[in-house]
Amino acid sequence: MAHEKCKLSEDELIIGLQARSEEAFECLYIQCFHVCKHFILMNGGTEDEAKDFFQEAIMVLLDEAKFNKFLADKKAKVSTFLITIFRYKWFNHRRAGKKIRILDIEDTLKDHASEELVPILEEPIIDHVKIYKECMKTIGEICQKVILMTYIERKSDQEIAKVFGWELGYVRVRRFRCMQDLRICANNPLL
Repeated sequence: MAHEKCKLSEDELIIGLQARSEEAFECLYIQCFHVCKHFILMNGGTEDEAKDFFQEAIMVLLDEAKFNKFLADKKAKVSTFLITIFRYKWFNHRRAGKKIRILDIEDTLKDHASEELVPILEEPIIDHVKIYKECMKTIGEICQKVILMTYIERKSDQEIAKVFGWELGYVRVRRFRCMQDLRICANNPLL
């Protein structure tokens, strides 16, 4: 199946997903799973986790209210929307895992005073907000404005394109590149 290509157009894929067609699901798998698996493997996950999170992302995608909202906005392909859901679920999982790990260690130390766990607890707790604030200073003025306009001011892509005099498609490309730079900095705060 990995060497095949999806033979459905975007409109046929949407209709197939609404009808819960097996061909539509296979098409999504062909288009997206390899990308999702690669993403998880590059971010400390396993192939089994990739399969689990891929299934969860499809369930979220097929939630009728979310899918109808996606169709109403229609700013991206279905495959792009699915991959975005997948990445969001993975980052939430990783973030939640870190919080649980810290709480479990603290409880264990209080209850059992285990000497083996003391060095782990003494690791500094990372303040992600501070890291992102510092990284925002390093990504350049235009990227700062694009990110702030998108996520803080909640401006549409059309409004951002008008402010900078860009084509609509370029807004998405530029925001993606800016966010990549921000993530790279945040994951390597010593850079």
